[in-house]
Amino acid sequence: MTLAITIFTAVVAWLVPRDSNAVGTEFGMFRYSVCILLIFFEFALFLLSYHLTSMLRTITVYLDMSGASGWESDWTKYRSQFPRSWRYTKPQSVTFLIVGSLAGGLPFLFRLAFPIVLRPKTGTSIFVLVVVLYIIFVTGMGFFDWFAKEKELKRRWQTIKDKEQKPLPST
Repeated sequence: MTLAITIFTAVVAWLVPRDSNAVGTEFGMFRYSVCILLIFFEFALFLLSYHLTSMLRTITVYLDMSGASGWESDWTKYRSQFPRSWRYTKPQSVTFLIVGSLAGGLPFLFRLAFPIVLRPKTGTSIFVLVVVLYIIFVTGMGFFDWFAKEKELKRRWQTIKDKEQKPLPST
């Protein structure tokens, strides 16, 4: 998350219009491209964070199913009783939504602060589409468990556990 915020700040400082003395200066396709790359980079960092959390979840599911950790068993019970609790992914998702929304608002914030024009229109359209997709996917993955693997992990660990408990066939 720290890297996402640092990259965001550096790109914002770099994108601040310095050539906007003349009224009507275009925001330009280059700046839109940099903003789109920033959104893609932020999403890549979110995906990395999401997959690292999934790896952690593999371990926690194992500890819960094997009974090796009382804490994990209690944590599973707690989460089932209070499903709206904020755990691993949600706080990270909020941070990425804030950074991504700010990145998505950059051209419009620059438009308010400087006498620039948001052209070309295709750049604006593509940029808005990318930002909307970013927000949809980060929200879906972070808050609505899109692509969540916990049930599948439980099934896999149970399959392994069942195979270990069955006696080997006699020959």
